[in-house]
Amino acid sequence: MTTKKPATKKASTKEAKAVVYVGPTLGGGALMRNAVFRDGAFPPHIASMREKSEALRGLFVPVSELATARKRIGVKGDILNAYVRQLKNEL
Repeated sequence: MTTKKPATKKASTKEAKAVVYVGPTLGGGALMRNAVFRDGAFPPHIASMREKSEALRGLFVPVSELATARKRIGVKGDILNAYVRQLKNEL
């Protein structure tokens, strides 16, 4: 009798490491809404922007949470909604 090995979830592990930016497009296209990045692997100009703004850092969410995050942005009082408003004021 043979036993089957449990299936590994390599794809979901890879996806969990990716983050998506859910805020408004910034800087004439320097950072586009729905841009996807491997966690920690941001281009220098985006890394610099993230260092300067807590609100911007908060608008990067795991890809698996994209649908929920997009809904939360429209909910008054939600932290993602507050980050979007704060980011618009910083610009």
